[in-house]
Amino acid sequence: MTRSRTDKKHKSQSAMEYLMSYSWAILIIGLVLFMLFELGVFNPNTFAPKAQPGSCKVVQNGAIKSLEGSCNGELPQYVAQFSASASSNIMASVPAVAPATGNSYTITMWFEPTASTNWLGVALTTTPVQAFQIGWATEYSPNGLGWIYGTPTTQNQWSFIAVEGTVGSNGFISVNGGALGDSPAPITVAPWGSSSETLDFGDYTGNQYNVDGLMANIQVYNITLSQQEITNQYAAGIGAAPINLQYLVGWWPLNGNADDYSGNGNNGTPNNVIYTGSWTNGYSTP
Repeated sequence: MTRSRTDKKHKSQSAMEYLMSYSWAILIIGLVLFMLFELGVFNPNTFAPKAQPGSCKVVQNGAIKSLEGSCNGELPQYVAQFSASASSNIMASVPAVAPATGNSYTITMWFEPTASTNWLGVALTTTPVQAFQIGWATEYSPNGLGWIYGTPTTQNQWSFIAVEGTVGSNGFISVNGGALGDSPAPITVAPWGSSSETLDFGDYTGNQYNVDGLMANIQVYNITLSQQEITNQYAAGIGAAPINLQYLVGWWPLNGNADDYSGNGNNGTPNNVIYTGSWTNGYSTP
């Protein structure tokens, strides 16, 4: 009996010595695995083939529009990174093909905020300032500026945003392919169509609510897409090609540049925007 108890005591002591000896190694291994997970090493999208800039575009032959290139929803090689501290934006001209008062519009994009309170800006500017923007914070509406804001997107997670409506009336918003709903605050979208107008992705001059995050695949239509089209566009993922070429006004994949691949030539001019290939962490294929 005495020997049995002694054996048990020795075994317990050996187990404790083993744990004490190797606990630091186990802790270090755990920390390394956690860091690799945070860096996206275990995210399959990190190593998936990426579409080169300009690999898919719309071509026009008179009234006929078609897609050309690799357009099957490939992941982009780059996305646009906006910095609040740098007041970054991309400005693109939008001539008379954009809708005027009373006409319809749809804007879709992918967005990943990198701050807990963030603004997602897509402004249509004129002189004096009139704009359409999407923001995830307190409503701010000076000088004809209208904000649509709704359920906040998740920090460090990609979300698909669709906003549509009639210029001059309240807008509707959808997040991640969900049902279109009224924005919590009434807005009035400024008329489009003047040759002096520009679309401003990110921050526009004088705006203290700066965007801090990533954007990709911005598409603008002069029609309201159906709920099914919006759901399908979300399901196609961050590399989805435009879903309705006939009414496409502009398409900025932001895959390494601010060029418009809609065939309408509304190329953007970046300001303090960088294009990063380290964007897949936080994105899950729908």
